[in-house]
Amino acid sequence: VDKSLVSNENCQYIRDMMDGLKDFWRRSVRRYFIEERSIPEISRALGITEEVCRSRVSRARKCLKEKLRGKWEQFQ
Repeated sequence: VDKSLVSNENCQYIRDMMDGLKDFWRRSVRRYFIEERSIPEISRALGITEEVCRSRVSRARKCLKEKLRGKWEQFQ
């Protein structure tokens, strides 16, 4: 999450939404967005294939996008 574009309050809101994801999505997406790890790094750490990791990050991103839709409109 680009903190220069998002206030601390909104950053916490996004993290809270991440915490509400299914466990297997949350573990992947937190490493990807918060820890800024690569797909190969995440897949090794979780013991999954890169394809599965990409899928989990993609699905988590879609879910977050839906959950945050109304919130993002405030930024524009």
